Amino acid sequence: MSRLRPRAWLLFLFLSAGFFTWPSRAFAWVESHVARDDVRVTVAPDGSARVEHRVLLLVSGGPLTSISIRGVDADAIIEPGAYVVPESDDKSGSLSNAVELSPKRVGGEAGARTDIEAPIAGRGISRGRFVAVLRYKTDLAAAGLLRADGASARLDWVGAEWDDGLETTRATFVLPSAPKEPHTIDADADAEGDEGARGTFLSTLTKKADADSLEIIRPYASRSERVIWSLRVDPRAFSFMAKEPTSRGPSVAGSPPAPPRSPLTIVQSPRETGFLVGALALFVIVTSLVGAHAIEVRQRAARRGDQPRPLLGVPVVIRTVIAGSLFVLGVGLQFSDTAPLLGSVVLSSSILAIWHLPARRKSAPRGPGTWLALRAHEAFFVAPRRSSIFDAKTWSGALALLVVLCVFAGAARYVAQSSTTLATLLLFDVTPLLALFLTGGRACVTPDPASDGIELFRRVARLVERARPGVRVVPRVRIPRGEKDADEMRVVFLPARAARGLRGIELGAAYASGPGGHLLLPEIMLRYEEGSPCETLAGSFEPFGRAQRGRRPDERVQSFVPKLPTARVTADLVMALLDRTTAAPLPDRNTRAPQKPAVRRALVSRGATPEPALVSETG
Repeated sequence: MSRLRPRAWLLFLFLSAGFFTWPSRAFAWVESHVARDDVRVTVAPDGSARVEHRVLLLVSGGPLTSISIRGVDADAIIEPGAYVVPESDDKSGSLSNAVELSPKRVGGEAGARTDIEAPIAGRGISRGRFVAVLRYKTDLAAAGLLRADGASARLDWVGAEWDDGLETTRATFVLPSAPKEPHTIDADADAEGDEGARGTFLSTLTKKADADSLEIIRPYASRSERVIWSLRVDPRAFSFMAKEPTSRGPSVAGSPPAPPRSPLTIVQSPRETGFLVGALALFVIVTSLVGAHAIEVRQRAARRGDQPRPLLGVPVVIRTVIAGSLFVLGVGLQFSDTAPLLGSVVLSSSILAIWHLPARRKSAPRGPGTWLALRAHEAFFVAPRRSSIFDAKTWSGALALLVVLCVFAGAARYVAQSSTTLATLLLFDVTPLLALFLTGGRACVTPDPASDGIELFRRVARLVERARPGVRVVPRVRIPRGEKDADEMRVVFLPARAARGLRGIELGAAYASGPGGHLLLPEIMLRYEEGSPCETLAGSFEPFGRAQRGRRPDERVQSFVPKLPTARVTADLVMALLDRTTAAPLPDRNTRAPQKPAVRRALVSRGATPEPALVSETG
């Protein structure tokens, strides 16, 4: 386990964390959609109200173990007796197949709203159409939602919030009977245009002896919209109106007017503030990561004498701002109900400001030089790799990448409880951040043939020495004339009994450039003398290699490239060449060759002593 590379450790730790932290129910696919929310608000003369939600759920897969209602009244007091029942039973009025709900208040913004979480008893519900019924009490007068407004009274009640939106939403308000009929108004209309705004809603009034029932239908509610139901009612229906000052104009009791309290400010302002704070925090985090990554890439390139090559060639400050803005804008569009696909495209485009191209290699002709042989412990020494948070090939970079993946996986797990679509988008959002760990690393600087291949050479040499005892391994470096530092390194392999004419099996390294950096490609060269027995043995390799001239006039070379640039595949190819170029063992001089039958018969006729084998054959 100690020999595992950072990428192998990263994969192992990530799979382990996902296996132990992901709940078992996550493996059971479930998708739920809220098709309708029928609300019944029964208002008492003292300003208190009883709210009943009848939520139509469309469940696929399953089981669904919990139901959530977000954004109910802040002072909601939940009543017992909540249940969920199949839609067919709800229409017939049967409760024989009802499943008990255990609703409770959770989370929410203090003073503005609260949420209701209702776990489903037993194993939950699976695949079908169900109606969930929940009830709670609230005080509309204390919250300022039912108040005197000039010569009349105004009721503004805000509905719950649904992630998927509603094609049709319905609210029925049961009010105390009064001489003046209640009617709807548009919450967005000004005070003088109330009457002209009634066309936004469809309403039906039913008058009874003790109550007036106003049924209101809103044709469409967009995603995450909280519908505001605004009514103009008769203040004589409520006992507390004579004691409360009006919000504008003269009050019923003649008291001075009080400043208006808008339900938009009470309910929606904290939510918008939370979104603004979250977007600002996300912008700061993304810009900080992109800026730190750019600084680290510039420092790494300076140590190798290169210039960083960002894909978007603008200053670092501008690139960080562009990346953060596109990332935050993309997330905002994804969580909107208008353009989630456009949000994914905008978020993906932020990778253009993060990606770094590999440095251009300096191609120049080499001068003459001398090859020197080194000892293995000297040639294969690797200096400790500098720690880098944004390079996944180092321990610190692998750990940082694992933390980022775990954070997004945990967030997706939490969001998946309410919407699998949002969870999928959240997992997709980690893609631009992967460019921080996969570009700009060591692979993007100009490669050094004298040092970058040491790790591969060492691993190949160890594999060959273990599998083929007796093979000579000779590391060699090339020193240019007049220089003190080597400009290339190769490793020569020689079998214990080399075929005549074999000069060596040489392992070198070439480099290929791509969008993600420079890739090391091992290359194996078989060197032999022209016209020697080794040339005959190497003839079978001609279809698989590339023949060329050697360093000397009488030298020939065949070059081979492994199918995969890994140490294991490269070592297998080296060992295949070693086995092919190993000379056959010489016969033992003390062992006499067996005599032919004709020779043995001639020796017997002359009176010579035959071999024991001849005696046994002739009798």
